[in-house]
Amino acid sequence: AQIERSLGLPPWRAHRDQPGTDDAAEAHGGDFRGRFLSLALEAYRRDKISRGKLHHLGRLVGTSATAIDDLLERLGFLDDDEIPPPEE
Repeated sequence: AQIERSLGLPPWRAHRDQPGTDDAAEAHGGDFRGRFLSLALEAYRRDKISRGKLHHLGRLVGTSATAIDDLLERLGFLDDDEIPPPEE
């Protein structure tokens, strides 16, 4: 939940059109997303995956590359030369 708050993510909403989706699955979906993103960030921190792969994994759970980069910058995981210029 802390990662999700840091990224400013809305509450997890499971896709109702998927078979077997119910309220219990939806309640645990947020736990999954937070854990998934935590593991992806840890893999990036350990240089096991690239920033592009981290962005891809984030998109799989509804997180934008910009939100991930903002978090990486706040955590100090980006070098100055990796920080994208502000969009105007």
